[in-house]
Amino acid sequence: MTEQEINKIGVTVIDKIPKPDLEARMQPTTPKKPTAAQRRRQKIYQKYYGHCAYCGNEIEYKDMQVDHIWPKSGGGGNELENLNPACRACNFYKSAMTLEQFRDQLGLMIGRLRKDFSFRLTESYGLIRCFPKKVKFYFEKNEKK
Repeated sequence: MTEQEINKIGVTVIDKIPKPDLEARMQPTTPKKPTAAQRRRQKIYQKYYGHCAYCGNEIEYKDMQVDHIWPKSGGGGNELENLNPACRACNFYKSAMTLEQFRDQLGLMIGRLRKDFSFRLTESYGLIRCFPKKVKFYFEKNEKK
């Protein structure tokens, strides 16, 4: 069967299918320069060396959330000085609170927990012990002097 006959019946000739350039695919691609937004995000992450600015837990770069120290709703801006790396839990709980509002709310947590029977029972068996202390954020403990 000739090539013309094959084409007439709608069969594609394998030799006519373009072959991928495997050599080009195997060449290392030039890494792209990070965008301004990516560089900014990296600076925020590095502020506290991969830790949440509030609780101090280590956070993966991909899991970091950027928190506005002074909330945007209260007039805070997007300057680096107003942005902190935060874990999901702290950023969610802080929401649009100022630092002092956030600190006050955290201070009320034990009282709220004590309303729960399971918490009180666990505390009575000595499995949990609460110590009254002022909330001090990770970034306050690790301020550069």
